[in-house]
Amino acid sequence: MRSKISSLLAFALLALMVSSTPASADGHDVYRFQGGGWGHGVGMSQYGAYGQALEGRTYDQILAHYYQGTALAQLDSLVLRTDALTTVEDALWVGLDQNLTSMTFEAIGGQLDLCQVGDGTGPCPRPEHPQPGESWRFERVGGGCQWVRNGVALGPQVGGCRASISWDDTTTRIRVNGREYAYGTIKIRGEGVAAGNFHVSLALDLEEYVRGIAEMPQRWSLEALKAQAVAARTFAVYRFLTLERPDMRTASDAGLALGQKTLCWCHVRDTIFDQVYLGFAAETGIDSPNWLAAVESTALGVVTYTGPDWPSFTRDRVIGAFYFSSSAGLTESNIDGFGSSVQYPYLVSVDDHWSADPNLNPNAYWEKDVDASLITSALGWGQLDLVDLLNSAPAARVAFAGQANGASVSATKGGSWLRSNLKLASPHVTGLVGDPEGPPLGGPGAPVVIVHPFADLAGNLHEASVSIIWQSGITQGCTASEYCPADDVARWQMALFLTRLWSLTGFDPPSGIEQGLSDLDGMSPEAVRAINSLVELGISTGVSDTEFAPLDSVSRWQMALFLTRLTAAAGVSMPDGSDQGFTDIVDLPATTQTAINQLKQLGITKGTSTTTFTPDPAVRRDEMASFIARTLALVATQG
Repeated sequence: MRSKISSLLAFALLALMVSSTPASADGHDVYRFQGGGWGHGVGMSQYGAYGQALEGRTYDQILAHYYQGTALAQLDSLVLRTDALTTVEDALWVGLDQNLTSMTFEAIGGQLDLCQVGDGTGPCPRPEHPQPGESWRFERVGGGCQWVRNGVALGPQVGGCRASISWDDTTTRIRVNGREYAYGTIKIRGEGVAAGNFHVSLALDLEEYVRGIAEMPQRWSLEALKAQAVAARTFAVYRFLTLERPDMRTASDAGLALGQKTLCWCHVRDTIFDQVYLGFAAETGIDSPNWLAAVESTALGVVTYTGPDWPSFTRDRVIGAFYFSSSAGLTESNIDGFGSSVQYPYLVSVDDHWSADPNLNPNAYWEKDVDASLITSALGWGQLDLVDLLNSAPAARVAFAGQANGASVSATKGGSWLRSNLKLASPHVTGLVGDPEGPPLGGPGAPVVIVHPFADLAGNLHEASVSIIWQSGITQGCTASEYCPADDVARWQMALFLTRLWSLTGFDPPSGIEQGLSDLDGMSPEAVRAINSLVELGISTGVSDTEFAPLDSVSRWQMALFLTRLTAAAGVSMPDGSDQGFTDIVDLPATTQTAINQLKQLGITKGTSTTTFTPDPAVRRDEMASFIARTLALVATQG
């Protein structure tokens, strides 16, 4: 639903991801857009909810403020087109990964049960039961799929790509592609999926799903967390009632139309495209008891609208409970924030002055310099002559005039278009300056100011990245005045870098509890906590069940796995990992190849040449800085 970067430093990171092109306009070369807030601006403002909670307002008052004309209700008291969410076990399907050729998993605490069509083993479950400590994967082979245990494919034959994994959720958890889940059933489906690949979903109960939502810092006030829990639950119910086809539901499948099966075989995805769902990780942070208390105290609570023409704007009176990070002081209507053609009565613009308080909201104000060529490209014009702010946020309107195909043209665009096409932090545009003097105060695309204490970076290509990760607290250098750019990155250092980067995404840090690693003697307490946290988050599994090898160097292929796991966990929509032309990774495991290809697709690295990634050498500290800075920039804009 929104980005989680909580510092204005994140805005400047985009300079590492975006290159400028020469302006094609006869007017100003650069236009400085000024505004505030983060996200689409429609519905509940999370910083606004936080501010109201600090003032003593209750969660029901917060929700009634942002969703005008609504009321709370218990889901099981409503007359719905389907009662599956309250009567059917594991009714809600959450899309975890799509279009895969391989999926890794392991059992935690107990054994797993496997089921697959056409595998030649008879009725489910299979004779083999994954045990803790074993390495498993499910992979596509030719025209079917197979299970692989500790590198050895299981017989008696290759089966279909329809499978499931179940477990006793009182004693056992499962780690899938690096993320842990405590409840439900893993559903693997290939029917309708492009190129013979498969989707992976988690089928679970509604309240179990809400426990794993990670859309608000868990340290915030309880009433704000309650408002978030109800909004997240309502959003999921609205999506379920929109997509579920009761006549198509079976004992083993959700009632989904073919188009939704092709997309994800799910009702909701686990990323910002719907809501960020982290599974068990959301229940293990230092402040997770606060979040779980909010979920449990509002169980089955949803927001409803019963006003005029309610069937047109709800799903059986359940609203579309959209929410976002913050505004510039007023939320947007769905027309202005989404570009909708019809006004929803409960998604109107309302006061959100709490978000405009810079002491409360780090994104209360931003500026972004936009090159004229970006605007002409977005409009499809050849020349830009005029950019004029007609109306400030909310409902911002900007007038453009220029030339296209030899003719004079003009257009007026609203905040939704501006945010999407000019990559603004929000649609809340409050000011506009042509050819501004001086650097912007912050904002996507702001220039990187190189400030650091390190004397050994002169002429280093990665100096700007080192500056960014030093300013953000990810690194302190090898000494107070040296960065040691050519040194290898040790695994204990990598753990510190990545857990510090994780904290900048706005998620609460993991608990860092002991993970059974026996080779951490001599490490600093911070390093030990970081290593345990990395394993707890599923970003690393160590070199064995009991060893992390903290002094070993991190290879480039290992860093690819670490960064893609963290990026996915932070809510970034991951590309498919298709072949990017690297000829020197073909002997690596499929999951590693996918991670390396994803790094290139995400823009984190282009490799060492157009055809090589050079996976085996250790990562240098200077190139590591660029990998991490670009990852942070990516999370700032998409996570």
